[in-house]
Amino acid sequence: YSIAEGISIGIISYVVINLLCGKHKKNTVLMTEGGIFKNLLFFATPLILGNLLQQMYNIADTWVVGRFLGADALAAVGSSYTLMTFLTSIVIGLCLGSSAFLSMAYGKKNQDLIRNGIFISAVMIGSLAVILTGIIYIWMNPMIRLLQVPQETTAAMREYLFYVFIGFFATFLYNYVANVLRGIGNSVTPLFFLGISVILNIFLDLYFVLVLHMGIKGAAVATVIAQYVSGIGITLYVLLKCWDLLPSRLTPLPIFRCRISVMHIPHSLHRTTVQAETAV
Repeated sequence: YSIAEGISIGIISYVVINLLCGKHKKNTVLMTEGGIFKNLLFFATPLILGNLLQQMYNIADTWVVGRFLGADALAAVGSSYTLMTFLTSIVIGLCLGSSAFLSMAYGKKNQDLIRNGIFISAVMIGSLAVILTGIIYIWMNPMIRLLQVPQETTAAMREYLFYVFIGFFATFLYNYVANVLRGIGNSVTPLFFLGISVILNIFLDLYFVLVLHMGIKGAAVATVIAQYVSGIGITLYVLLKCWDLLPSRLTPLPIFRCRISVMHIPHSLHRTTVQAETAV
């Protein structure tokens, strides 16, 4: 599924940018020059690898917990993954919508549209991420009961979710900025920061669980730290290297916000529907 999704996003982005775009910034794929297959392969391959790497967060936690903490802890992490992917899919879907909107604005070479789009969509999605985080902590126990997990794993699952959802905003931060870069044709930089995060997560998992003996909490804390490293790292990259994308003046017209929402909502609904089917 991750491979197919990466190829699909790459094809869509290629078509949009190829139709609308002139020259690209540094570190972006120049879709209007060279062979179509070469450009598409260069742009889509990091997306495929990125989708696979994102699965490594839970795989690393699952392996370390299952290998060193036992069956009950493994069941708690596995049960948590269903809820985590469902809730994060809401934010990730909205971030994908931002990428589609920004790729069209970038293709039109409308700098004001790009800057306004980045600011308004970041505020909208970031605010939703904060609200969802609050909802998660308020309704965590009902959510766990809804999943009907075995009684013996409930406590461990609650502990894992309590710590791992501290990184919910970091999930928004990385995915939003990554999709901004992908929207202008740069799919390599997000993969770089994600790779660093995954490697860090594996080492921290082993350190917190085996050395500090933090148990299932250690696996969750390792994931949160790795997520914030990737989120803050890629944000700093954009602030330092892509400062021309940052807002200079804003025109937050209602129709402008409506256009952004139209692009965001279908992506979010698609991802949450797929994850809801998995949860059921």
